[in-house]
Amino acid sequence: MIQKLQEEGHTVIKEQVGKSPYFSSAYATFYKVDGKILAIYEFQNEQEAKKESKTISEDGSTIGNSLMEWIDDPHFYQKGEIIVSYIGSDTKLQRDLEKILGKSITNTPILNK
Repeated sequence: MIQKLQEEGHTVIKEQVGKSPYFSSAYATFYKVDGKILAIYEFQNEQEAKKESKTISEDGSTIGNSLMEWIDDPHFYQKGEIIVSYIGSDTKLQRDLEKILGKSITNTPILNK
């Protein structure tokens, strides 16, 4: 996925790896993509990732039992054994993520502008 973002012309820098703050069974790797934060949550298998993706509300305001307050629009994508989050409004990055990962789990009205 990172290579595909780079092929689309994005600059990607790996920042850190750690336990996921939202999903108990995942590890998170954080990247800066053109200066914007992107998180990739890796699960043991696709079934676990799909199960966890269902805990994300359509507007991204809740994950499981946690109420979220984002600084920008939340975008979550699930493909295979990963969930990817991008909190922001860069339409090129959103379109490229959708091209690579498929439709966002969360409502992304900014793409329709």
